[in-house]
Parts: sequence; C-alpha cells; structure tokens
Amino acid sequence: LASILRDAYIDVPEDWIDPMIDRYLSKLAEPPEPAGFRQRWHLVATQRMLKALGTFGYQVHRLGRHRYAEGIPRTLDRLRHSLPAEPATARLYQHLTADGILEAPGGIPLGY
Repeated sequence: LASILRDAYIDVPEDWIDPMIDRYLSKLAEPPEPAGFRQRWHLVATQRMLKALGTFGYQVHRLGRHRYAEGIPRTLDRLRHSLPAEPATARLYQHLTADGILEAPGGIPLGY
C-alpha cells in the first residue's frame, strides 16, 4: 500500500490517501486498529522514500543513469510534507532539515 500511495514517479493526490487506507482496511477480514495501522503505514512509506533517494543517488552518480534523477524532487517534497506532520517522524525531519538533506538537490542533472 505504501508503494502505491507514495510512488516516486506518480503523484497520488493527498486527499486520496486516507480514503484509500480506509478502503484497504475495510476489505480485511480482521482489520488492525486504524490509528496504529496508519502510524506503521507512515513509517513504512517514510522508509521506502528514504531508500528510494539512496537508490536514485547511486543510479545517477555511480552508474550514470540520469533518468533516475526525476524521482528525487518529488520524493524530497513528499518527505518535507509528511515527516513533520507525524509525531513519529517529526524529530527525523528536524535532523534532516538541520543537515540540509531535504533541500533541493544541487548538481543533479535533471531532464535526461
């Protein structure tokens, strides 16, 4: 679910996220507690986005596959939006912001 709703190449409107999670939970025979599920979903989505950034950086800078650069700005934007909105990741947001990690990528050749 995190892969679909937080894909690095496709924009899913923010106002679709909660209804899609609700729909997913409604289809389960024994759904988990919704608040706990949402927190775990957010952590999984965050982990996937951070991993994707590492993969994009490796593909672009080590392998010269510049097409992967197009996912970087979208993923950074999502992290800048989602990390401070959740208590579980607000401190991570503070660290990443203080270190400049969530800034727009400098020197990454976009548009290849």
